[in-house]
Amino acid sequence: MRRKMIMVSMMLLMFFLGSISSQAAAKIQEIRAYLNNEITFLLNGAKWKPTDANGKPIAAITYNGTTYVPLRAVSQAFGVPVEYNSVNKQVILGEKKDYVSFLDKSVGLDKKKSYYTTSVTRNASELNRGGKQYQAAFKLEEVNSNQKRMTIDFGKAYTRGHIVVAANFAAAHSTMKFRVLNDDDVVLYEGTLTKEEPFAEVDFNITGMTRYLSVDFVASVDGYSTGYVLLDDSWVK
Repeated sequence: MRRKMIMVSMMLLMFFLGSISSQAAAKIQEIRAYLNNEITFLLNGAKWKPTDANGKPIAAITYNGTTYVPLRAVSQAFGVPVEYNSVNKQVILGEKKDYVSFLDKSVGLDKKKSYYTTSVTRNASELNRGGKQYQAAFKLEEVNSNQKRMTIDFGKAYTRGHIVVAANFAAAHSTMKFRVLNDDDVVLYEGTLTKEEPFAEVDFNITGMTRYLSVDFVASVDGYSTGYVLLDDSWVK
């Protein structure tokens, strides 16, 4: 086997990114690796050769028993977008995130505008919904035939939203209605949860919001149920 010993840096393993500024030199570690021309590839059963941005064939790199291939070549082969942010020294794989998750630190409950039993729960036993284990939820207890509300503060205005809601039903309740409202109490979306379908994901456009969005719940008769906004998959943009 014909091997060429070369001196490369860890960043060279992603050399598709281009040159690296001298300011980052303190974080670059020098290593000893091999250009391994013996390794060949099959992609979905067909021969495949990694190439650089100009279409020039590239050899794999072997380092400490692990094979490295340029990330851009692999991502393009599988149709996954890839981008490099030179300012943050960050590789971005897949679609760019252009939304703010309800899990973000900038998002929180406004306790003054919300019903007093509103809280944040991270109790795992409450958060297994729709076949998924969620991390956290805004929780509204004592939901009955009187409408109860939670208000979410985003710190700024957005134009679109996606929200995931769920319910735990009291014995006397079979349905729970919910509404999403802007800061002027204009209804942006309304729907119904049932004991058979106690989970829903909905999209809506936001109009007239400054920085707040409210979700209210009301049950059909007296008794106490619980409404949830599941944070992981809820977002605004």
